[in-house]
Amino acid sequence: MSRVTDVSETVNQAIRYVKCYPCTICSYENSKTHECRAGVKYRGTCKVYKELQARLCGVKEMEENP
Repeated sequence: MSRVTDVSETVNQAIRYVKCYPCTICSYENSKTHECRAGVKYRGTCKVYKELQARLCGVKEMEENP
């Protein structure tokens, strides 16, 4: 694995990914099958998903290095 050369871009990419799919940081998601261990079938009905999505809206991306 090569060294990360652009830290801010890598961090921003991770932030964008988690904002788009907050289930990845939820402890109820099965990382292999991507199914919810709590039995939620639709993300829009999950209270944890809604709360994570709301909290992640406030996360700001890093500024680019000059």
